Amino acid sequence: MGIHPKQKQLEIRLKCIVPMLTRDNDELQLLDIENGVVKVRMKGAWEQGSTAKATLKKIIEIQLKQKFPEIKSVELSA
Repeated sequence: MGIHPKQKQLEIRLKCIVPMLTRDNDELQLLDIENGVVKVRMKGAWEQGSTAKATLKKIIEIQLKQKFPEIKSVELSA
């Protein structure tokens, strides 16, 4: 991943989202930012459950778009 001007801000925002979603030791890791698409890896319990992934994706997108309107979408990776 190349250095994106908002990379650090996005990483901080992802860390703020985690407590809203879980109480476990789960983690969201920023993988890449390209053309308004943020690629995020989910670690922990999220890796196993596919049912909630669509909901998690939507929550993450909403939270990131509120702070960064230039974000078009979020792609999740396990």
